[in-house]
Amino acid sequence: MMAGLRYFKTIHVFHVLLYCVLFGSVAMHAVPKDNKLLLFLLDGFRWDYFDRQEINLPGFRRMMREGARAEYLLPDFPSLSYPNYYSIMTGLHCEDHGMVGNYMFDTKHNESFLIGVNRDQYHAYWWDDGEPLWVTAEKQGKRSYFYSWPGCEVTIRGVDPTYCKKYPMLSYPKLKDMQAAIAEGLELFSNGSADVVGIYVELPDKYGHKYGPSSAKLNQKLEEIDAEMDKLLDELESRDLRDDVNIMIFSDHGMTEVSETRVINITDYVDIEDIRVVLDAGANVYIWPNPGKLDKVYSDLVAMDNPYLTVLKKADIPDRWYYRNHYRTSPILLVAANGWYITTPLLPRFFSYFGSGPMQGTHGFDNNETDMQGIFLATGPDISQNVVVKGFANIHIYQMMCDVLGLTPNQNDGQWDAVAGVLTHKRISSATSVVVNVTMVIVMAVFSLIRLSI
Repeated sequence: MMAGLRYFKTIHVFHVLLYCVLFGSVAMHAVPKDNKLLLFLLDGFRWDYFDRQEINLPGFRRMMREGARAEYLLPDFPSLSYPNYYSIMTGLHCEDHGMVGNYMFDTKHNESFLIGVNRDQYHAYWWDDGEPLWVTAEKQGKRSYFYSWPGCEVTIRGVDPTYCKKYPMLSYPKLKDMQAAIAEGLELFSNGSADVVGIYVELPDKYGHKYGPSSAKLNQKLEEIDAEMDKLLDELESRDLRDDVNIMIFSDHGMTEVSETRVINITDYVDIEDIRVVLDAGANVYIWPNPGKLDKVYSDLVAMDNPYLTVLKKADIPDRWYYRNHYRTSPILLVAANGWYITTPLLPRFFSYFGSGPMQGTHGFDNNETDMQGIFLATGPDISQNVVVKGFANIHIYQMMCDVLGLTPNQNDGQWDAVAGVLTHKRISSATSVVVNVTMVIVMAVFSLIRLSI
């Protein structure tokens, strides 16, 4: 009798364990599969370029019908390239990731970050306060390929992407570079080599600066980019990849008109002997006064009494900019009103393009200015279709990129409520789901054994 009871209990335990394993397996398979991700960073693509009546953008329109679009994408302050490249890819505000300008001075290392002109910008300490998507991906066994993407050539937190095509330092990426990167990326997805591919496209920014955001020459470039997007969708279908690859397109900032008639020249109001470092020109200027000269330099600048210039000590930088609380933020910050341009003793002239005259457009202003807002557009198996969501800040993109790749995101400033409706689902990452389900199996089995032993 006792032997028969033990046999019954053994069979019952086996059935319980089998049930738990099957239940755990079903739960794990309920989690959506890890799909591929193709990223486009369209530098300087303003939020309203999509809606221009004078140009035809069938590729982007097709993506909108088949995907989700934000009304606008809010950049971090300052609305410049490098700060927002990194806010997008880390999900952090500038004061958290430390990329506080296109031009920076680091008082701890006594070095400057000057984009495109010095090697110091590739030192890891400029970048290590944040963890960009490719580092998160590589840490979790995914393979990342980035093309002309600023920062991908830097070893960040000891990690490199699987592949980085460096930005061409003596030029800038042209349309042919975009075309080549798309072709190579699609082949990498087809043969299973890549999980995430990122392509940087500078053309909207270059043409917006050079000819202005309302120019016919910029419109022509937008149509050329659009044509490549239309071809991309066709190629994904021909390769049978539409159900496996998500596309996310975003920009770092917008663009506004400037002219030589709207210039703020601070040269006559400051004594250069009072200043240790002054960097940049245009929408923002950063000043590190010599020891004991902070109040004097500040007072001299305030005395200009220019209604188009805001002069701020670091402590007075608005909370809403999420910019004040990093040691690289300069002791004095100058911010021009939208469309105005600041010149300095070191950069006393309005910027001009050789052979084409004065610059016609720029950015960097208060990120609440409408012209500074960018774009977010996505399509693919994990993206809602024919949806327009409210505008959101670019720090919220990182978590979505991680989600569709099945990654556990690094700590970030993003919030899911801000991007509700973009994805068809929000999930726990694959790795976390496996742990949860295996733990559930073990707990249920142990609980059943305890019951049977009573």
